[in-house]
This record gives sequence, structure tokens and C-alpha cells, in this order.
Amino acid sequence: MCAVGKATRLLNEVEAREKEYLFALRLGLETDSLDLQGVVVRTALAPDPASIDWDALLPRFVGDISQVPPAVSALRVDGVRAYELVRQGKTVELPSRPVTIHSLEMLPESHEGDPVFRLRCSKGTYVRSLARDLGEALGSPACVSLLRRTAIGPWRVPDQPLLPDEDFEPPLLPVAAFLSGWPRFQIGESDRQALRTGKSLTCPLSDTDQALALDGDEALAAGRVAAGIFRPSLLLIDAQ
Repeated sequence: MCAVGKATRLLNEVEAREKEYLFALRLGLETDSLDLQGVVVRTALAPDPASIDWDALLPRFVGDISQVPPAVSALRVDGVRAYELVRQGKTVELPSRPVTIHSLEMLPESHEGDPVFRLRCSKGTYVRSLARDLGEALGSPACVSLLRRTAIGPWRVPDQPLLPDEDFEPPLLPVAAFLSGWPRFQIGESDRQALRTGKSLTCPLSDTDQALALDGDEALAAGRVAAGIFRPSLLLIDAQ
């Protein structure tokens, strides 16, 4: 997901939502980055995916779990990105942290012989770490061989093959359509000018932490409503 113009100001709110991924699991191989782009650190004879009782294994990883992030990650260690320390040849040991796996299911598809899974999880979850941990539960090194994010909160990409066509272009939505579930209200030109200076507005909405002020189809500001007053927290038009 990406945003353009002033809609980039909404990305922090969007990134806080739960995520959905499709990923393929490569058994018998582990790299320092836990994907196929990294340096191989361990190999072993891989178990046959068809012989594994996935129905028994996957529920062990659903719910609130503790997870150690990959050493090759953007997390900081004493102010330095972990992946930069790895590139310098240093050993990086990151502490485990809590994440939530909402659902984890095996799909009928495969990718280059690797089983494919659909994962829905909280912000901060590393799919690569989950792949490693699934492998450990099976007594095998493991990493991700394919990873694709398919949804953030209620926003989904259109259904596509695991490897979309190079000409595929995701839809570009206006803010009002993108945040279609948010309460909204219409304002006039005088209120538009007031918004430019960050002033609060009266509005007909009930109390909510997520609301949009619109002029026609154009979203002008996001904010919260309390006692009939809209207080903008994010301007989507130029301020004065």
C-alpha cells in the first residue's frame, strides 16, 4: 500500500491496523534474513509437506504469542538498524516481543513445491520469524520463499495470482473512498477556510475518534468528534 500527496499523512493510522499475508514456506533451508535473499546459514533434508499434520501444527501459532524478530530487520539496536549490524558481520540478538496471530491457514496452492499459507496478524508481526518457528516445530530449518501482503484492516488488494502479472496496477482511491467506513459530514466554503487555520467546527456526528470533513467528494480533514464539535487532527488541504 502506498499514498500520494497529503494522503501520506494517514499512513501511520493505516499501518496500525491488522495485516493479512500470503506466504510460502521453504523447508530444509534457513538464511540469515529468513527469506531467499539472504545468506544460507543452515540446510537439512526437508520433510515432505504432504506428510505433515498441518491441522495439528498451525493452531499452536494462533493467538497471543512471543516472537523473536529476524536479525535482518529495520529494528534498532543501540540506535543502529539491525540489518546494518548484520552487514558489518556482527551477531545480532533481538529480544522476543508479543504479537497476535488472528488466523493461520494452509491454502490448496503451492509455490515451487512449497506449501502456501494465509496469515492475519497484528502490527509488528514478522512473517519470516513465523516461518522459522514453524520449521523449528517440525525439526527443520525454514524460511519464506514468497511473501505478499494482501490486506491491511478492511482494505484489500484485488485477488491476483501469487505472482501477479508485471502489468498489474493496484487501484488508486481518493481518501473519502479509502476510508469509506469513517463517519463524515459536509462543510461549506467558510468552514473550509476555518479548517485551513486548524479551527474546530460544529458538526452533526455522534462522538467518534475517526471522522472526515468533506467538501463534496473531497476529504479536507480527519479528526475526532466530541459533543458535536469536530476537532481536526490531520489536514488534507494546505494550511494558511
